[in-house]
Amino acid sequence: MSSRRPLLIALCAILLTPLASAQNYQGRELVKATLLADTSAIVPGKAFTAGLLLRMAPGWHTYWKFSGDAGLPTEIKWKLPPGWKVGEIEWPIPLKTNDPGDIQTYGYQDEILLMQEITPPAKIDISPIKLSAEANWLVCE
Repeated sequence: MSSRRPLLIALCAILLTPLASAQNYQGRELVKATLLADTSAIVPGKAFTAGLLLRMAPGWHTYWKFSGDAGLPTEIKWKLPPGWKVGEIEWPIPLKTNDPGDIQTYGYQDEILLMQEITPPAKIDISPIKLSAEANWLVCE
């Protein structure tokens, strides 16, 4: 048990430290992205939820998984150790907008939290564990 404690502490430090980045356009921060987790410790074999929080500048928006006539959905590609599993993105209900030219889109304003369930294997043999994600999104005014 004591040999697992450093592993769990190292992993928790990675998961609980919010990782943030920002998207800038003409000197304005349009989107601030932060990775979050709902746990303070990883338990082998027990699923936890991780989320990508996107905060958009006023008047800007991102898109739902089915964006409509225009736009692209946010993508999250997790880089996980072997044996780890990640579930589908849990998409909140989007807003429907009608843009000029009778273009209908579906997306999010202000902020959106896209959550996914991550399940570690029943046995974790590596330490420290690095979990990272690459996220891509389209933001429009």
